[in-house]
Amino acid sequence: MKKQVQRTDLLVARRIRAQRLLIEMSQEQLAARVGVSFQLIQKYEAGSARISSSRLRQIADALGVRVCLFFEEIENEFGAYDGRAATFYLADTTEGMRLFRGFSRIRCKKIRRKLLSLIEIAAEQNGNVPHATAKSSPRQLAQRDNAKSSMRRP
Repeated sequence: MKKQVQRTDLLVARRIRAQRLLIEMSQEQLAARVGVSFQLIQKYEAGSARISSSRLRQIADALGVRVCLFFEEIENEFGAYDGRAATFYLADTTEGMRLFRGFSRIRCKKIRRKLLSLIEIAAEQNGNVPHATAKSSPRQLAQRDNAKSSMRRP
């Protein structure tokens, strides 16, 4: 009987892939640094092969991160809004990676701020971004809502 893949294993696998893509490393490069085949890296990232703790340590070292990065706030991945979980979700998509890379090439701070405002407004109107995070105070939320409503005025 085949073991069912656990949710945590899938989330760790997604985070490995996201971190690899974020630093623009290929599966072949990661495999060479870890000392395994790229096919095994594919299986790790798909969640179809379980990763031992020693191998996870090797992967973290190869990606230049601490092992705990793969587990931090993992309970919020599909639950409460969490900035890190959202970052990993975004980095796990083609559009997200294009957004990261394109945004990082924009040097003008004014353009970057305007783009961020546009994205925040579009997300709010789409209903996909919560109005609060666990760290936001009522005063911060009120200031944010006032700032956004003033941007919408002609």
